[in-house]
Amino acid sequence: MTRHYLSKRGDDDPQARFTADRIEAVRRLGDVAHQEGCEFVVVAGDVFETQNVSAQIIARACEAMASIDIPVYLLPGNHDSLEPGCLWDGQDFLRRCPSNVHVLRDQAETQVTNGNGLVIATIVAAPLTTRHPSTDPLAKLAMSLKPTETPRILVGHGQLEGLSGDTRDALISRSPSTKRLPEERCTTWRWGTAT
Repeated sequence: MTRHYLSKRGDDDPQARFTADRIEAVRRLGDVAHQEGCEFVVVAGDVFETQNVSAQIIARACEAMASIDIPVYLLPGNHDSLEPGCLWDGQDFLRRCPSNVHVLRDQAETQVTNGNGLVIATIVAAPLTTRHPSTDPLAKLAMSLKPTETPRILVGHGQLEGLSGDTRDALISRSPSTKRLPEERCTTWRWGTAT
């Protein structure tokens, strides 16, 4: 969200307030994770609102993520995709990225371990490599998965089909990623809400 939209609310410095609130939300996310006994956090895209965020915002975001003090896995979304020259490859991010933060750069499985080195989950990531994807980022990945004993978290970013009447090929299909899974073993999270 940028100054253009926020200035319509009549705030004196809406962008500064919004930026500060975003950083505070990251810190609160860490507080909730600790209160709930979470062993890691996954953020499914749009960690940053644009590729052109300032070094100061990157530094503040990295400092806030470091304060979470458990592993944080970040999936690049359409606003901060893994396109050439992306912020994830820039020196501002690479210099400041805390050791507990992991960018999910590949369409691959990432094992998450606890403090004893035991695999507690596998993250299957589909990061976006462009702001405007032309295909469902999860479809092929979901269809290639083999059964596993540990919980698996399929992480993508985008709009689900059937929500707006839109029929673009880039919409995330509900069927390949969820139909193959036994319903009693599957929880789908959309917009931060379990369904």
